[in-house]
Amino acid sequence: MGNTESENNEQYQTEVNLSIRQRLHHQYSINRQGLMPWLRDQMSIPANAKILELGCGNGSLWDDYLTQLPATIDVTLSDYSQGMVDVVAEKFGRDSRVRCLKIDAQSIPFEAATFDVVIANHTLHTVPDTDLAIREIARVLKPTGIFYTSANGAHGMEQYLHEKIRTVAPTSQLFSDQLSFNLQNGVPQLKAHFNQVTRCDYPDELRITKTQDLIDWIKSTQTDNDGITETLLKQLETKFESIRQQEGAIVIPKQVGLLIARP
Repeated sequence: MGNTESENNEQYQTEVNLSIRQRLHHQYSINRQGLMPWLRDQMSIPANAKILELGCGNGSLWDDYLTQLPATIDVTLSDYSQGMVDVVAEKFGRDSRVRCLKIDAQSIPFEAATFDVVIANHTLHTVPDTDLAIREIARVLKPTGIFYTSANGAHGMEQYLHEKIRTVAPTSQLFSDQLSFNLQNGVPQLKAHFNQVTRCDYPDELRITKTQDLIDWIKSTQTDNDGITETLLKQLETKFESIRQQEGAIVIPKQVGLLIARP
């Protein structure tokens, strides 16, 4: 399902839709470590690091984590949506190590070689000009710095949902678009601006035992022009409930991981 910049901004003005999506994964993922703790384990944060997160959303990466980091770090949490900036400012704004800013990843308002660590989790596919954003990230990163960006793969949840939706709505293109930045095509995009790029995969799948939770997840992705109608949602509810009753759970493959880039 393709997203425009305005659609993504609409989606993330508040954390309601994001929270619905996060809750489904938290409740039904079989990898009980959880994606955010796993991502933290992959990251190396120097004691005096200056850190920039782009597309921080509701700041879930930092929940129960900031308190573990030294007093000498400096963290800039940023998002294109002012609504998300307000959320993280409420959560973390009283921490003197943290600043919260509205930032467009295509035009990062910092001088070159400012940050030791830049993070952009599930963010680059929402940016209109991905290459420009990657160039900006490379620019503000120190020569000894590191860039972490998590992304979905091309063969995970979206592909599964597209195939199932086509069984009840044969002409539907929902979830059919390849993301402009994913685990596969993201590697060559990063290599255009970074000398070293590595990929780490997070093994996981969803086993959903309450059909309505999946329907709510699909509804949370809805934008004005994507064709998610009440009729389609009812058809999908019937389809997935049948699968749940027959198999005991709706099993959905996930493909997600982390790309690590160094100058």
